[in-house]
Amino acid sequence: MSSFLFKLTRLRSIVKEDIAHNLTPEQKVIYILPYDSSLALEALAATVKNNNLPWDKNLISHQGYGKFNNAPVIFIQKGGYLTAEKNPLHPQLKNDLVKLFAQEDLVFVMAYPQWGTNIITKPSVEPNASALTKAWYSLTSFLNFRKFFYLTLYAKQPLADLINIMLSSETSTNLEVLHEIAQELNEGTNLTSLSSEQQKIIAHSLANHLYSKYQDILARRNSNKPVIKRKNLITSVISDPQVQEALSKGKKEGKNSSVKDTVSAVAQQQKQAYALIEEIAADPKFRTLKSYDFVLEKLWNRFYSGISIRGLDNLLEILYKQDNVSLTYVSTHRSHIDYLLLSYLLNNYGAIKTPLIAAGINLNFWPVGKIFRRGGAFFLRRSFNNYLYAVVFKTYIAELLKNNQDTEFFIEGGRSRTGRLLVPKTGMLNMMLNGYLKNREINQYYVPIFLAYDKVFESKTYVQELLGKSKDKESALLVLRNLSKLKYQGQVHVNFAPPLAVRSYLQEYWPSWQEDLENNEINKVGFEATSNALARDIAISINSNASISAKALFSAAIFNTDGKYDREQLHQDIDFIRSVMQQTITFNPGYAVCDTASDELVTDILKVCHKNIQVKDNQLEISAEALAEFNYYRNNVEHCFIAPSLAAIKLEKNIDDENLKGFCHYFSEIFNLNSFTNFTEQTLFNQVKHFESILSENTSEQRQILAKQLYTYLVQIDTFISTMVEALNKLSQEAKGIEHLQLSTISPQVIAKLKEQKSIYPDFADKTTINQLRNAFATANTFSNITPDQLVEALSHVHVWLK
Repeated sequence: MSSFLFKLTRLRSIVKEDIAHNLTPEQKVIYILPYDSSLALEALAATVKNNNLPWDKNLISHQGYGKFNNAPVIFIQKGGYLTAEKNPLHPQLKNDLVKLFAQEDLVFVMAYPQWGTNIITKPSVEPNASALTKAWYSLTSFLNFRKFFYLTLYAKQPLADLINIMLSSETSTNLEVLHEIAQELNEGTNLTSLSSEQQKIIAHSLANHLYSKYQDILARRNSNKPVIKRKNLITSVISDPQVQEALSKGKKEGKNSSVKDTVSAVAQQQKQAYALIEEIAADPKFRTLKSYDFVLEKLWNRFYSGISIRGLDNLLEILYKQDNVSLTYVSTHRSHIDYLLLSYLLNNYGAIKTPLIAAGINLNFWPVGKIFRRGGAFFLRRSFNNYLYAVVFKTYIAELLKNNQDTEFFIEGGRSRTGRLLVPKTGMLNMMLNGYLKNREINQYYVPIFLAYDKVFESKTYVQELLGKSKDKESALLVLRNLSKLKYQGQVHVNFAPPLAVRSYLQEYWPSWQEDLENNEINKVGFEATSNALARDIAISINSNASISAKALFSAAIFNTDGKYDREQLHQDIDFIRSVMQQTITFNPGYAVCDTASDELVTDILKVCHKNIQVKDNQLEISAEALAEFNYYRNNVEHCFIAPSLAAIKLEKNIDDENLKGFCHYFSEIFNLNSFTNFTEQTLFNQVKHFESILSENTSEQRQILAKQLYTYLVQIDTFISTMVEALNKLSQEAKGIEHLQLSTISPQVIAKLKEQKSIYPDFADKTTINQLRNAFATANTFSNITPDQLVEALSHVHVWLK
């Protein structure tokens, strides 16, 4: 029966990376399931098979489970999922553990099966309920949840390590006896050498430890349920002292105001506050999220070949080990589809709740605004000049954190038109930090996310906007028009970086933060230092977890060419770029490089972009417009090419190490601030030397493929510094020094000079791109106190690499 029911479900599995990659089929592995459910066993067996994990039926014997007799599984509880909160300890658990003590090199893998998502309230049934009651709840739950079955393999621990963790915990009862046993084990005694009584004591304590840990997980999972209704949340915001104070400041009371006028003014202010919070607040509905799941499933299956997900286990590590956790997802912003993507993904992996998403007020138009709001979007204006609005919005954010509501916002503020990561905007981040300071008991983490699409459906529009076309105003008609143009879009890449703990940033950049808050003081310097450091590290974490996708490899191969390519040569060039990019993982373990065979890769690209690529007799001809659009995808990972490209240029131009050292001195920080890398002078030098040794074996033609990846970047830097030197010369004629140099006045001149070079890539002379580069020069320590002679020296270094 369970096999039949399981076939009606849609299993979603999350396997922690160290489990998926570090377990071999030959290893002795015992899986720990929280309860002895046949459906959970079906899910575990399917997950093990799909991930080629060990499944040895000779490790332990147990009967009564049909085809799963003698499966390498032990159960913590006796009972099913519906009674999980109150199930008793499984009667066989202690005996099973004693038997397993005789196994050498045994590894335990913790499994967590669950029905439903975190927005579904699971019925909690008493273990002693009648069989009819249990059957009824099981049937109704199955009918409701059958599309939402999840299994997470979330921890891998050798038996010895698990026992050590148990011995150090406070859940053990025979502490004195256990202390003596621990001493014996530390002195080298094997488990099997202990007396049978000692083994029983360890098994008893370990069983209680596992039971306690599973109850902790259940409690955390249940805490993810919405704990406050929208109506109550709005009431909490309006009644907040800061909002009430803002309302009192807005009263227009004159000296001769009557009581009636005063009451009217108060009522008007209250009405305005309610209107503002109604405009802002999300209104998540389970029915809408289920509709998202249905519609987006159709969308991804029709237009995309799949979603590649990495790093989801980074979140589980936090959620399974800590209480009172609030996650804030901070993602790159490539497309309007971003709003739907993360909600869909996390709804599909029910161990993690769906976040509320900050969306621009420009998306609050009929009927999209209502759909987004019910899907978990809350809306914010671009301007916070209205004092009451600012207070209401900040209070709303604080209330979300207070109620452990996960959130999401885009650190760049808006969509990147160039494909590069934009300078982080700290406005939303500051409001989140303010909210945290009011709710310090929360364990808040920021989760950086790298998003990339093989095809962004707005990318053609982005090119047109970079060329000067005015941006279309969002409307229902525009959405329908864009959706009607959707064709096959390739793959989507979603990479979750390790979460960043807010508390650790406050302790590092504002050491006295807790003491200051106790005294009702805000240290603005400490707050800004924390915010800036967090924003910087979020951006670096995003780029440190980049996916060098099929589209990025193809776009890099055709970059700075005339668009005419022999197909076989293109395959070879892609293979070469891929081989070099795989070497970057040595320095950036978060990178992932597409491993699709080059012929298949090109075929897929042609399928996505067939309108812009002509193929005849194995010759490809790509239109100029398409070349500009392809560059968007190369820009997603331009930062990954910095060290390999410099190495290729060094070899091609025979540049010595001394010049490389000088270049690294002046520009490693510029790369960090403009491209969100994490170089030091020395690490950049070392990486370039590493790739130099690799590329020395390649042909000049191959090295030039890499060298050109950085060419436009170096031209932009060269033009900027040249303009700085010219401006400095003019100042010297007026007897003024470098301290009078205003970089903001230089940017228009830089843009004008770059436009004269007439690149086919519109981002080459893009205002946003150049302003971002200007900000890098303005904030880089190397250039903040630079002398005129040093500035000329920096320029000479760039000239060497461009000559």
